[in-house]
Amino acid sequence: MIESKSLKLYLNSFNQSRFACLDEVVRRIETDLADRLGSAVALRLWSLGQAEPITARAMPGESLDGIDVAIEHYRPEPAYLSVGDGAEVEERLYSDLFRSLCPVTGQPDWGSIGIAYRGPAIDRAGL
Repeated sequence: MIESKSLKLYLNSFNQSRFACLDEVVRRIETDLADRLGSAVALRLWSLGQAEPITARAMPGESLDGIDVAIEHYRPEPAYLSVGDGAEVEERLYSDLFRSLCPVTGQPDWGSIGIAYRGPAIDRAGL
């Protein structure tokens, strides 16, 4: 049996990995699990959009997760935060891709984060 802590560490080992498609991720995990368990494995993954009805998540606002950005820095980068000089806006944004490091264990933790603000529009790609 694979312990949940071991599974979390395994899945977190994919941090900063790039895959061409979801099927490539599925094949990789199936292969690794089959090798570890000594048995055939069939895996099905859902995108966050497909999983929403399953989890009944109700984060208000507009998702930032579909923005196509190249990530080269994995530490806070204040220069990425910029605002427009246009009219004031009021909006709610969210991301299901928030990652932080546990201050006690140093292990990655994942979550959803919501942002509600009023003021000049924030550059979403930088956010």
